[in-house]
Amino acid sequence: MAVYSLTKFAADSGSSSSGIGAFNINLKSFAFQLITFVIVLWIFKRWILPPILRTLDNRRKTLEESLEQARQTEEVLHQTEAKVAEALQKARAQADTALADAKDEAKKIMAAAELRGGESAERIKKEAEAYLAQQSEKLRQELRAELVDLVAQATSKVIEQKVTAKDDGRLIEDAIKVLSR
Repeated sequence: MAVYSLTKFAADSGSSSSGIGAFNINLKSFAFQLITFVIVLWIFKRWILPPILRTLDNRRKTLEESLEQARQTEEVLHQTEAKVAEALQKARAQADTALADAKDEAKKIMAAAELRGGESAERIKKEAEAYLAQQSEKLRQELRAELVDLVAQATSKVIEQKVTAKDDGRLIEDAIKVLSR
């Protein structure tokens, strides 16, 4: 009945030059277009819009979950960075301690080596002095023996006669005493 009254209204207003007829609008065509629009709108609301809204709602939920996971991941990252920084600090402290200990140990080893080196040098010096004293005494003995021979030869040439071995030894001893002074 509403369609009938609209068409009657359109027919009546189409003949007059005032009102809607003044805009040159065909009311019959307008009514069909309006009915078609309402039907399309109802179909759109009933079957097309709900899946689109569900998809949009699912996307919104997925985005919210992703953002929450990103926040949680960021918090975990900050906690991990703090733990890593703390571990690095501990490692640096341990390395510094180990380095200081190694330096102290090296100093102790160097001091002990210097001490052993000094003791060894002193021992070598004493051994060398003893060896030199021994060699010096040995050379004195050899020199005395040679000197005794030289004195005996010189004396026998001077005297031109050979004296007895006993006289020879006494003369040599006297000559050595004189030379030793």
